[in-house]
Amino acid sequence: MPAHARLDRAARAAAAVCLLAQGCGDPRSAHLPAPAPEVAPPVASIAPAPLPPLPPLHDPPRGLGSMTARAPGTTETVGGVRLASHHATVTVVDGTAHTEVEEEFRNDTDRVLEGRLRLPVPSGAALSRLALWVGDQLVEGEVVARDRAARIFRGIVDDTVRPRDPALLEVVSGGELSLKIFPLPARGSRKVVFAYDEVLRAKEGEARYVHPLSLGAARATSIDSLRVTVNGRVALDQRDATPTEDLVVPLDGVLPALVVAAEPGGGQTWLARSTAEAAPGAASSAGDVVVAIDTSDRQSAASLAAQAHLAAAVLDGLAHGESFALLACDTACASYPERGLAAPTEDSRIAARTFLTSLAPSGASDPAGAVLAAMARLDPGRRGQVLWMSDGTATAGELSVDAALAHVGRAGEGVDVRVFGAGRAIDHASLSALAAGLGATYDPVADGAPILGRVRALAASRRRPKVAPQRAEGAPDAARRPWARAGDEVITLGRGEVAGARPTSAPITRLWAQRRVSELEAQGDADDRELVKLSVKHHLLSKATALLVLESDGMFAEFGVARTRPAAASAAVTRSPDAALAAPGRLTGAHVPRAPSLRMGATQVSGRIATEVIQRVVRQRFGSFRACYEAALRRRPTLAGRAVTRFVIARDGSVTSASDGGSDLDDPAMLACVRAAFLGMSFPAPEHGVITVVYPLVFVPADASEEARPEARQRDAAPPAPRAHFGLTERLPWNSALNPPDVAPPARELPTVLLRAGDERWRDGDAARLASLADAVARDPARRRAHLDLVRASLARGRFGGAREAAAKLVALDPDLPEAQEALAEALAALGRGAEAARASAMAAALDPRAVTRQLVAARAALAERDDTRACAHLRALGDLKPGRYAEAAAACRRGERARLSPDATEGLRVGWRCEECSGVAIVSPAGRVSSPWTSTSVGEGELTVPLTSGTYRVVALDARPLSVEVRALGALLRASHAGGAATLAHVDVRIPWPRARPRVAW
Repeated sequence: MPAHARLDRAARAAAAVCLLAQGCGDPRSAHLPAPAPEVAPPVASIAPAPLPPLPPLHDPPRGLGSMTARAPGTTETVGGVRLASHHATVTVVDGTAHTEVEEEFRNDTDRVLEGRLRLPVPSGAALSRLALWVGDQLVEGEVVARDRAARIFRGIVDDTVRPRDPALLEVVSGGELSLKIFPLPARGSRKVVFAYDEVLRAKEGEARYVHPLSLGAARATSIDSLRVTVNGRVALDQRDATPTEDLVVPLDGVLPALVVAAEPGGGQTWLARSTAEAAPGAASSAGDVVVAIDTSDRQSAASLAAQAHLAAAVLDGLAHGESFALLACDTACASYPERGLAAPTEDSRIAARTFLTSLAPSGASDPAGAVLAAMARLDPGRRGQVLWMSDGTATAGELSVDAALAHVGRAGEGVDVRVFGAGRAIDHASLSALAAGLGATYDPVADGAPILGRVRALAASRRRPKVAPQRAEGAPDAARRPWARAGDEVITLGRGEVAGARPTSAPITRLWAQRRVSELEAQGDADDRELVKLSVKHHLLSKATALLVLESDGMFAEFGVARTRPAAASAAVTRSPDAALAAPGRLTGAHVPRAPSLRMGATQVSGRIATEVIQRVVRQRFGSFRACYEAALRRRPTLAGRAVTRFVIARDGSVTSASDGGSDLDDPAMLACVRAAFLGMSFPAPEHGVITVVYPLVFVPADASEEARPEARQRDAAPPAPRAHFGLTERLPWNSALNPPDVAPPARELPTVLLRAGDERWRDGDAARLASLADAVARDPARRRAHLDLVRASLARGRFGGAREAAAKLVALDPDLPEAQEALAEALAALGRGAEAARASAMAAALDPRAVTRQLVAARAALAERDDTRACAHLRALGDLKPGRYAEAAAACRRGERARLSPDATEGLRVGWRCEECSGVAIVSPAGRVSSPWTSTSVGEGELTVPLTSGTYRVVALDARPLSVEVRALGALLRASHAGGAATLAHVDVRIPWPRARPRVAW
């Protein structure tokens, strides 16, 4: 955000230019109607003045979400899949709505793909059904613990040798879902059904149903056929549709005040509606106001415009003697005025409008930090109100609602807070829980009505008195009821006997369970087991569970998933488009002739898990292993050998670690790829302890049989049998107790390193390779992997400007991809553009907030920019994610102390530098990864460390200032001085005959 120290003068000049050049006039007459008479306060007498125009407020095309696809057996994200139809059937019963959606995914490419759709859901919706057409059978899904469901789905999708038909529905955030379906046959389509229940709300006394569309223009999805039917009546039927607003369907009748449902095991649940009524003589919510706007990357241009207009409308309604402040917050807050509050004068109104026009989405979101910053602006001795706008999803700072409320603590006592939901996708449950903990009221900015009218209504309601939680007439007392403003509709759900009530068929029990699930999710220390138990009992999707569909009841039994839904239903009339496949779950034309040979050895297992089970699960991943090998053969066509992997099966059946077990195949990248495939496997849970397995795989090219290779015959004459060892630790050393003498580790060469003085010749070579990668991007612009390959190859060859351009294109192609932001950050860092690199690293953390590595990089990047506020936001998130390592740093930040983070003790290539106010150095790895003060997890004051693999590393100066460096690797030392200018300082040639680092799952 730009500084605003001289904002008044600049704003007046800008307004004058606007009048001379365009004749802007007063935009209030065009964009913001006057407040309603109910809130007409004694407004200070201010002469009309030309005000800078706010961002245009309109409803851009938004579609139903973002549509992508993935090639099975890889992590490659591609295009070519579209949403062919979205048909919703809505049934309204006693103030609730049951929405059932049938969606058809269409694959326009010539290869089999996995389709992925991210879509919005209504506030408080209870997701209860996912079903997939398999041939002419509609197979119902089951609620499964989220991590387990994801492992099962990945294992099936990556089994390209014997693929089967899964679908997976997960929560991305409180207001957004992820739907995955496989396989999408080449030039074919698949259908999936999902359903949810919700409580209907009234608008000005009128009942209505709202079908949400809320992801923003940058993520719009066009639909070939969009149809919504409500109670048998077609409310919408469009072709080639990309709607611009939510569908709002008025309903006949009045919503009931009290609805009661009988629970299957006895007892009752109820839903009550009431209108909040203020006590006689209650004071209005007036006084000073601080408006905090969410400007994190989770906002869109349209949602920021709505926030700006709402803030401007509130300022236009200020009364005489009231003051204001505007805050624009991601992980830190820019503000007008810079300190304290401003009176609503002509100059301050112009400056405030100019501030609002400068807003742009960027960075992570720290809700607790934004609320505290807003509260700190109010004068404790005066009446005041905080208006905080956010989407409710924390991507930095405290990541759970309870932790955020604990951080705010007593600072919020006595402060009147209003919470507004605004963003591409809104986590209504988290915002409601935050509001309840703050004693605040909550309203979404968008509720289906035209956004301009909604902004006006919210601004006009600012002075309505706040009403404490009340009990609805006729309903039992509830444990938790929301605060409200006088005149608001209040909806509560609870359990308890209601005498004389007529039972309803509406899904009240499931909606009550969903409310309870939301309350548990808001607790930072909530037990996921309780969440899973409640979700499974009521067949509900939650943040701890997923809805998983497998192709048959037998397949559910194979993976140990109990069936609670009816068996697969036959549909003789309606036939799924994938019925033309040769057999259910089989892909026609998916196999490549003359595939390279892949063979596994005999498996022996000590421990309570059958050998056949391990072999069956590993065999399902042969498609992934073959993909790793085919990629390696493109680099070395004659590559052959054994890849031996030691992996650990944890108590829940997941693979927690995978390391080298004595491979002789000389390709570290391929071995890392194979180990990554093992990391994604899911086994039945062992009865006791953990299981450690050593598993060999033999790889031979397609143009030569194994027997034709003398070294292969000699190697396999007496192959050591793979062994599995029972133990209680995840990482077991190689020793005689666990590994008998007949399975001794192979002899290994020692690693070597050569340090050379730097030169620029490395930047001139391999232009043909870069041209080939650029052509691949041009041929298939939707392939994320092609873009990323071009970025990495450009960085590895010193073409930093070209890498930045390629990374920027990837970010534009997929703004929700954290790897794209990481690539952009590294390209910017290599160019010495530290502030921009730090922002991109923060964006990567915002897109994947539970990734410890990304939060750590973002924290170190902020420290490199000497931005303690943003560094502390990411350190507080690390304190939640990994308290054993970062609790002390997070606690110091919460006490208001300076952000501190000690360097990680990492072995490898270490570069130290000394200079006066220089940016330092970057290390470019052989794979084109850039470690710098803004893109590394292991960086200290004047020091940078990276782990080593085979290849040549480059040490590059980042700006024109003189500096001296010390380069150390494996005991070797090189000192160099640099007189100035961006240059290569050193080359480091490394040869390591075996992979040393623990494998990471590469994107």
